[in-house]
Amino acid sequence: GERREREREREREASMDAFVISVPPTVVLSKVKELLQDYPRGGNFGGGDEEKGYVVEEIKNCLKSDFGNASVDPLGEEIKAQVLGYLTEEETEGAAALGSTAAHAAHAAHAADDDTEKKRQREKKGVNEPEKKQRRDEAPAADTPASLVNCLKAEGVKLSEKRFLKVRPYKGKTFVDIREYYEDNDNNLKPGKKGISLAVAQWEFFSKNLQEVDAAFQSCSKEYKLLLPESQKRVTVSNFKGRTLLDIREWYEKDGEFKPGRKGISLTSDQWTAIKSSANGVSAAL
Repeated sequence: GERREREREREREASMDAFVISVPPTVVLSKVKELLQDYPRGGNFGGGDEEKGYVVEEIKNCLKSDFGNASVDPLGEEIKAQVLGYLTEEETEGAAALGSTAAHAAHAAHAADDDTEKKRQREKKGVNEPEKKQRRDEAPAADTPASLVNCLKAEGVKLSEKRFLKVRPYKGKTFVDIREYYEDNDNNLKPGKKGISLAVAQWEFFSKNLQEVDAAFQSCSKEYKLLLPESQKRVTVSNFKGRTLLDIREWYEKDGEFKPGRKGISLTSDQWTAIKSSANGVSAAL
């Protein structure tokens, strides 16, 4: 029945892979460099080892959608080294394509000088100077509905070290933004490319299905998909290194098949719990 059909489909895919012409490694690794431009580099990347692992997998999935498994799988370790080299500013054999050792050393020295100067300026200005930009660890406590709404419209609800849930205006419309931030040269938090923005109708549909989504997450249902209205944004559940993740992402169509794109975010259990707890506040803020 259905199981046998899936087995035949896998057999067909395997037989087709045997005839795939591999793309030269230099082309694949060059594409890695291009894809990495969507992520904060070095010290600006606030994630730990787990988040870096997510980036490695995201890059590999993008490469496979462009070049196929046969061209990407043999380069797994080189791709991983290149991605981690970029995110940590450490020069490795796999990250050689990102610049020379001298360039990295110059950048590190310049960054160290900048850090010293910024520290001196902060000490000179004093702690009472008003901040023009949001800074890390300053999201106010959201103990009451009113404070939660104000928090969502200002600093945002903190999901992790540099991830925030916000309600923000953009070009006359209001969006629910779930996003990872990075620090600029002045230690101000700026929105990064890793994240997703939901229109009001999309959030309302998502929040109405919150219990269903949570049930899928708790059971780690990898078959679950929730298509948000007026878009190709989908809510899915995945597992990475034994941890369940909730993925909210833009999908795209290629060769008649829908695949996850780069615009989106994967949420850990703690981050998903924080969003569930703030859902009523988000709806009130809209």
